Amino acid sequence: MLPITAILSHSLLYGAILSLLLSALIVATLLRRPMIWINDAPPALRAAAGPISAADRRRQRLVGAVFLLLLVALPAMALAGLRSSAGGSVTFTEAALSVFIVLMTFNTVDLVLLDWLLVERLLPGRIAFPG
Repeated sequence: MLPITAILSHSLLYGAILSLLLSALIVATLLRRPMIWINDAPPALRAAAGPISAADRRRQRLVGAVFLLLLVALPAMALAGLRSSAGGSVTFTEAALSVFIVLMTFNTVDLVLLDWLLVERLLPGRIAFPG
């Protein structure tokens, strides 16, 4: 059985890597092509922005695929690293805790840094949808 501090530090490292990669992807696409994120906007904003173009729909699928790949690959890599540091096997509780910490690290970074700080405070006028 691994000590909780080892699981925590290992998972936070992978959570930070996941947060960095996904945050860079989100910010880059928000600044260059914000319409690919229109489905995450409130209904009134979606209605005002109008339909998404075919080019943006293709970009939306590509970004979504990269996002999903990273969202699955990084926790899997964290589990593989945790397993090797544990000597070959981890319990279900250790694995579940590790994946939870990795994903919640990204969720926290997304909420605090991207949503509240960047979108709400620093760049509210820069990230604009048509209409």
